Amino acid sequence: MHNVRNRYIALLLISLFATLWSLYVEYYGDPVRNVIEGILFSSDRGIAACTLCRYIRMCMYPLIPISALALIKKQRNAYIFIQPLLIFWFIFSARKRSVQHFALPTPSICSPQVPCTLTDVNYFGFISLSLLGMAWFALMFVITIYISKRLKKHAIMQKISDLL
Repeated sequence: MHNVRNRYIALLLISLFATLWSLYVEYYGDPVRNVIEGILFSSDRGIAACTLCRYIRMCMYPLIPISALALIKKQRNAYIFIQPLLIFWFIFSARKRSVQHFALPTPSICSPQVPCTLTDVNYFGFISLSLLGMAWFALMFVITIYISKRLKKHAIMQKISDLL
């Protein structure tokens, strides 16, 4: 079951990268722009998170300890706890994306101080932080589906070998 362990390592690394990325953006601003300008750690460039971004982060941050515990305790079925967080992460990211780019009404939870329509990071005219979040979600969700299918296949093979 090394493939499952490797998939949990991938989940841990992706969630760690996404978390560090979101924290960097909040405190130091756009990392790509900062690298180009040569100013990596200037605290006056931080981008304040809107309410939807905070909900997205609430779904993202627990993925690190869950993935780490799955590796340490060798819990193969930890994907059951990860998938609901990923689904909520996707819902909040899709809502944020639709508010930013498709002029849908702003949710009532958004504050006027930091509006949800604000797009501070925009690569190539369409890649925003919400789209990056959706991409990380999709990658992690595919990995959890692979883990679940792999474990089900292993369970079926185990039952067949028990019968023989």
